[in-house]
Amino acid sequence: MKRAFLIWVVGLFTLVPYALWYLLFEAERSHYPFLITFIFAWVTGYYSVVLPMIAAWRVRKFFRFIQSASSADEIRKKFATPENREAFIVSIARENGVPLFLARRIFARIERGLLKEKAEYGS
Repeated sequence: MKRAFLIWVVGLFTLVPYALWYLLFEAERSHYPFLITFIFAWVTGYYSVVLPMIAAWRVRKFFRFIQSASSADEIRKKFATPENREAFIVSIARENGVPLFLARRIFARIERGLLKEKAEYGS
């Protein structure tokens, strides 16, 4: 997320001013639509493209973590202590930009799913 914001800021202070200067002083009339669209898209539309990609990457990373665990018991052990639970809940909230109460509900569903799996397979 920080990298995406840094890229946006760098573009905002380098690409957008150059595109605006080029639009005002050097561009031919046929280049106007592209330059105007670029400026507006960079300022307002960047995050509408980047944020869904970041969210998909985070979900994929989380599911890779779950798949890489050798067993559900291993995942349960990582979340067994209250400190680890709270750290995981805070990381869900911080990384996804959701309130803590929502992150707690997400964690409860994950935990419920793990317990259900344990009951079904008798592990």
